[in-house]
Amino acid sequence: MDIVYQAARDDEPRLRKIEPYGLLLGTRQYLIARDIENGLAYRRYRMDRIINAKITSQSFARDPDFD
Repeated sequence: MDIVYQAARDDEPRLRKIEPYGLLLGTRQYLIARDIENGLAYRRYRMDRIINAKITSQSFARDPDFD
């Protein structure tokens, strides 16, 4: 999945290629994903900072340890 994301520390939105894992819904909404170009750590992406999202043809194997 590709997202265009405006992080608080970035001057401009930028494209990120991610592996989406789930959503956290509460006071704020987050997409939980791995940025495949930036290591294997899980990150939270605030939904209100995602400018655009596109499903790609690239697939991935879900981490069996993800909980």
